[in-house]
Amino acid sequence: MAMERWRPFGIADRWEPFRNVGDIQGEVNRLFDTFLGR
Repeated sequence: MAMERWRPFGIADRWEPFRNVGDIQGEVNRLFDTFLGR
């Protein structure tokens, strides 16, 4: 039971950072656009 409960959390921890990185890249691109005046 413990293994089954921990597996989903492990998968979520592996995949969430990749999604967050994509969001961060989008925000960084917006910041660069505002600073560069594009």
